[in-house]
Amino acid sequence: MNTTSKKSLLIFCLVLLISISFCSISLAAGKTLVFIAGPQGNVLWEQLIPQWEEKTGNKIEFINVPREEFDAFLKSRIAAESQIDLIMYDPQFHLDYYKRDIPADITNAFSDSKYPNIREDRFKQGALDFKRMAGKIYYIPINLMMTVYYYNKDIYEKYGIEVPKTIEDEEQIATKLAGTDIIPMAYAGKEIWWNPMQYYRLLPMLTAGNSTEFAEATIRGDIKWTSPFYVRGLEIMKWEMDKGIFTKESLGLDYNTLTTLFLQGKVATIYQGSWFYSEQLRPSLTEDFHLGVAPIPSLSPGIGQPCGCADVNISVYSKTENLDEALDFIDFAVSKESAELASKYFFSAIEGVLPSDPVLAEIVKMYDGIPIAHLVDHLWEPEITEAFKSQLQRLLLGDTTPIDVANYIQDVQDTLIEEGKDFGAILGKNYSY
Repeated sequence: MNTTSKKSLLIFCLVLLISISFCSISLAAGKTLVFIAGPQGNVLWEQLIPQWEEKTGNKIEFINVPREEFDAFLKSRIAAESQIDLIMYDPQFHLDYYKRDIPADITNAFSDSKYPNIREDRFKQGALDFKRMAGKIYYIPINLMMTVYYYNKDIYEKYGIEVPKTIEDEEQIATKLAGTDIIPMAYAGKEIWWNPMQYYRLLPMLTAGNSTEFAEATIRGDIKWTSPFYVRGLEIMKWEMDKGIFTKESLGLDYNTLTTLFLQGKVATIYQGSWFYSEQLRPSLTEDFHLGVAPIPSLSPGIGQPCGCADVNISVYSKTENLDEALDFIDFAVSKESAELASKYFFSAIEGVLPSDPVLAEIVKMYDGIPIAHLVDHLWEPEITEAFKSQLQRLLLGDTTPIDVANYIQDVQDTLIEEGKDFGAILGKNYSY
């Protein structure tokens, strides 16, 4: 072999070795997924993501976006054609995002042997109900949430307040705290999406546990917003304001201020969800604060039906180039080990996994055997949700009446019908006008 041939062979071998080295480095480095998430469940993702990265050699760029900025941020990133692989967002966006083809259809993953933890029978009954669109699954629930009353035991004992068992019982809280600077009951009214949440605690009882079915019938146009049970719920909320149970002052409270006032003994009772305890109360509780938890009062003696949903949901972006890796992460996130970790912070959506926290365990126990009513704004068009928020705020401030609120929302829906709006696919049924 002449000198030229030897040099050529040497160069070829060097190039081959360099190529192999780069391939090895590339394989070792794995892929990087982009995960865009709202504020729910951050404490869980902060622990699960490093574990999955170590297990697989892949990486996740975790982008956490405040709730009020999430929708605009996600849509701007989609418009810019930036990388997105995994999305976790508030359930109220399900219908809108489905119609925009944002989440991928992941129904086949439930029968794919590569993802042994993604199986319908592993999820608690009802957890997947609102993840179906036109009979297919687009979202995976990580946790469930339900609503309760939190109260200050010391205030209740000092003023002789009884835990309300009916809505009418709430009046004695306001009566016994009259003349004090303690707010009887409050919620995060400054964040007006909580106004519909206030309403939802009543709707299941007003519809005999059939609020989801009534909401679907309303979407179809079979039931009007001016129907007696809708108006009655608005009347009860106005009554609570008129009696001083909830106050106009509470309408100006955000999450952090509400938490601070409650822990300072300036609010006796708050209506919130189970996530509020995990994210807001528990980190700030001290040994000298005696927290009480009570079920939603009923319209008649007994326990009211809680409203709730699968609150932390994860989906795969429909245009991801890393489908297998994204599904592998979801499979890891719903494994038994991950679910047990999640149970430290909220109610896992996985069957057989109970909360390890005593307060969360108490909430589960008090509602044992009572089905959770789904939050019905997940069925509504964004225009109806926004109308409901703003009109309830006006009602609570005394600027309108229950029947006027109902008529206003009905007018919004009638306009949508005239425009030919498609209200999407819910629970496998296509609703359109």
